[in-house]
Amino acid sequence: MSIWQDIKGRIDADKAADDALIDQDTMEGARADIVKQILDIAEHWADKAESWSFMESYCNQRDIVCQQILELLNELGKDE
Repeated sequence: MSIWQDIKGRIDADKAADDALIDQDTMEGARADIVKQILDIAEHWADKAESWSFMESYCNQRDIVCQQILELLNELGKDE
């Protein structure tokens, strides 16, 4: 499984756990929201890096940083 799939799977699991507790804020819901936002940012920069724009180095550097953050999130998620 890729990092993207692992993280998306955990987001889905967190959302399901959050949805089970109607009218309550949960850590799972908060984590799902924040990690989803980080994943959206990473996908944005991955798409930009693939577009080969005139700012190739700029986009590639941001894509690399996002990938590193996703790797850290993935490792933290495995510890739970």
